[in-house]
Amino acid sequence: MNTIACDSSSLISLAETCNIDALSFLKEKTGASFIIPPSVKDEIISNPMHVRKYVFSAVRLRKVLNDGVLRVVSSPSLISDSRKILDEANSLFSSGNKPLQILQEGEAQCLALFSSAKIAGLLVDEKTTRLLVEKPEKLREAMHSEYRQGVGMNETALAGLRKRFANIAVIRSTELLAVAAKNGFFENYKTDENNAFHASLFALRSAGCSISTSELDEYSGINI
Repeated sequence: MNTIACDSSSLISLAETCNIDALSFLKEKTGASFIIPPSVKDEIISNPMHVRKYVFSAVRLRKVLNDGVLRVVSSPSLISDSRKILDEANSLFSSGNKPLQILQEGEAQCLALFSSAKIAGLLVDEKTTRLLVEKPEKLREAMHSEYRQGVGMNETALAGLRKRFANIAVIRSTELLAVAAKNGFFENYKTDENNAFHASLFALRSAGCSISTSELDEYSGINI
């Protein structure tokens, strides 16, 4: 799996469903490396530590960071690169001549890491970011139903983003967990190994992973 840049959405989904140990498991089994930019650390640890109902998730994620499973990575150009990405992404769509904000700082910094580090993929559960990278036209279609005035697209920004995102592979927490399951992550459940895997997939969707019912049905054919 090599090095994976992780967005807040996937890490929170894994933590809230008690599957965050899949990261350390995959690091040991496959040699995978998981990195986050500074803004994601703030989103998953620093900021939630001040909101009582999110503290346990933040504590679990801080342990993963302290254990060296997650690493915070930055670069001299990270801020400027992420600012360019934010400017392009948040000028891509407009409605009623007003630009639509579709990307946040943490997501932009994750994407900016691809300019400064050898990264195999982006781990992100949030649908908008995934579609922005993979299928921006489909994202525009999805947004049309939300805005009565329709959604326009900036072709110059689109061309810039296509070039920037050309080699980025996007994965979700469900796909990461499937790889972990195939490598034995759920073996301790013995006869319930397969049940634990499929139940975890449904739990991830409930925790915020953007995955459709039909996609979950496809997973049902996988036996661990």
